Amino acid sequence: MGIFEDRRDAGRQLGLRLAHLRAQDAVVLGLPRGGVPVAFEVAAALDAPLDVIVVRKLGVPVEPELAMGAIGEDGTYALDKYVLSLMKVKQEELLAVERQERALLDARVARFRAGRTRMDLHGRIAVVVDDGIATGSTARVACSIARKLGAARVILAVPVAPADTLTTLSEPDEVVCLATPRQLTAVGYYYRNFSPTSDDEVVWLLDAAAERLVRAPSAAAGNPGLDEDVQIQTDGVWLQGHMNLPVPATGVVVFAHGSGSGRHSPRNQFVATTLQRAGLGTLLLDLLSPEEELNRANVFDIELLARRLAAAAGWLGSRPDTASCSVGYFGASTGAGAALWAAAEHEAQIGAVVSRGGRPDLAGPRLALVRAPTLLIVGSADHRVLELNRQAQALMHCPSRLELVRGATHLFEEPGTLEKAAILARDWFVQYLLPGQGGHMSGHNIAGKKVAFLLTDGVEQVELTSPWNAVKDAGGEPTLVAPRSGTLQGYKGTEKGETFHIDMTAAEADAADFHALVLPGGVVNADHLRVDKDAQAFARSFFEQHKPVAAICHGPWLLIDAGVVRGRNLTSYRTLQTDLKNAGANWSDEEVVVDHGLVTSRNPRDLPAFNAKLLEEIAAGEHRGKTA
Repeated sequence: MGIFEDRRDAGRQLGLRLAHLRAQDAVVLGLPRGGVPVAFEVAAALDAPLDVIVVRKLGVPVEPELAMGAIGEDGTYALDKYVLSLMKVKQEELLAVERQERALLDARVARFRAGRTRMDLHGRIAVVVDDGIATGSTARVACSIARKLGAARVILAVPVAPADTLTTLSEPDEVVCLATPRQLTAVGYYYRNFSPTSDDEVVWLLDAAAERLVRAPSAAAGNPGLDEDVQIQTDGVWLQGHMNLPVPATGVVVFAHGSGSGRHSPRNQFVATTLQRAGLGTLLLDLLSPEEELNRANVFDIELLARRLAAAAGWLGSRPDTASCSVGYFGASTGAGAALWAAAEHEAQIGAVVSRGGRPDLAGPRLALVRAPTLLIVGSADHRVLELNRQAQALMHCPSRLELVRGATHLFEEPGTLEKAAILARDWFVQYLLPGQGGHMSGHNIAGKKVAFLLTDGVEQVELTSPWNAVKDAGGEPTLVAPRSGTLQGYKGTEKGETFHIDMTAAEADAADFHALVLPGGVVNADHLRVDKDAQAFARSFFEQHKPVAAICHGPWLLIDAGVVRGRNLTSYRTLQTDLKNAGANWSDEEVVVDHGLVTSRNPRDLPAFNAKLLEEIAAGEHRGKTA
């Protein structure tokens, strides 16, 4: 049926129905996971803060998709007595399901609330949002939680729900629903795109919503940026797109979607959000008109798609707000071939290209003509496409790198894989499109300088790979140092990531052989390093020799036990601030803090600034202002 394009489209429509709540002290509460993209758009429409209420459905043991109830935070629960009776669920079966779901709920609460405080609902309007209702169990629990937390009024807002279920809901004060069929086959039936929402996407949407509110005062002061639908005319047709620009804008990435995809693609929207949060502008564009899409041959006409991309770049060059911007292309699947074809044009002024799960081979002999630095991101389990990317890279003469995302298949649907790809793309575009923020554009050449990365099992993977690649791309020579030899295990949040080969042990390593030290984060990694005497001594020696040290997230934990933080200005993951202050450090909540060669940042979102300052300090060399 598909009356909604996707969850974000449903959220925009729902936001229009709720417009009367603007300036009414409302808090929007999304139900993870699928309800959060809907709630994100509702919060944007209302200029309201976004939070989550975490609930878990209790599925009938013999038919898990059928809800017999739901549980929520703070011990709240609701049971469907009719279903329990109909399915003859025994008490011990109910308790077993509840124990299992409670463990999952607690893990999800920890994931979504890490570093965030729950929104205060006392005396406010709570707008509870999901992507749809089937039995109503989770909605009942969510509304009960909102009431328990002090909400003066509870509104349940959903795109679709069966009419008979809505009449039985007594928990909310008001229900707003766009579609109320008599019988609901499945919630996904009402969406044209109902692809799963990942935990990573939920976290990013929560962060983006929080940052949107922070930016609101500057918008009110006349510095709002741009976030709007646009049209570009070329070849006698109008192309539909959506552009997001910071103020001022210095770099814009144009997205070339794969076959069967477009500007509403949740994956590309996720990547675009990641780029936006790093200060990049984005243009998500449908390269074909609706009529042209009906002819499947057009979807694979790489030359046509490349011509449309070139037209988009020309359109950006004609606008006063983007005329001076560096332009990059992000291509997925067949869109990657079009991006490289367009970048190969003689008159093309493209700063960088990134391909995600792409088919660069479709650019054929034009690959040799591409001048823009190109990053090829491929899932390690996408075997056929991986081989095609290797063959394509062999034909290219421009600066290029092939990055494997461990465990990812073609669509990057596995947990954490899309986030890894987005971060790789972000770092590449920041490096080549944003002056002063990346190693290439900032002019920091650290060729031949050796950089030690000290870590162990449990390292937050991106906090290793992102600065590692920044050092390599700037000509440096990174070396992995650990308390023991062999390999170590990286993590993406709470899930296992890649394993990494250890180059030498901390006992073997000598700071005199290196120009700088990097300490990635990760709770387990940092907790193990801080009690290792060899790691402490190795880190301390860099301070004694006045060499740059960079630590991110939980990385500064080791510096406390190394005895080198007293009197230093630094930052870290928020939960470390008390430990650092007690050790004599001056802690501040900033993106990056630099103090005489010591570079520190708070979390992976700060990596672009962290990497830039790391390279700057390595290029500057020794710092004689402070010692350990």
